[in-house]
Amino acid sequence: MIKKNCSRCGKNIANARLEAMPETEICVRCSKVVGGEYDVIANPLSDSIDSIDLVRVPRFIAPIRRRKPATATRVAK
Repeated sequence: MIKKNCSRCGKNIANARLEAMPETEICVRCSKVVGGEYDVIANPLSDSIDSIDLVRVPRFIAPIRRRKPATATRVAK
């Protein structure tokens, strides 16, 4: 069993997802938020409109930035 953390949110990626897509870098939730992990591009193989090749191109997916909690500051009197 492979353990892998999501490169976007840092949480564990479900085993079922890793079994289906071992190359995945993000969890299902993040995939839904960003609209998928790959773009699919149709490349024509020849001048014929009937022949195309579908290519998966990985998207750049930036990690979620966590804001530091605000700290109370004292105001000088």
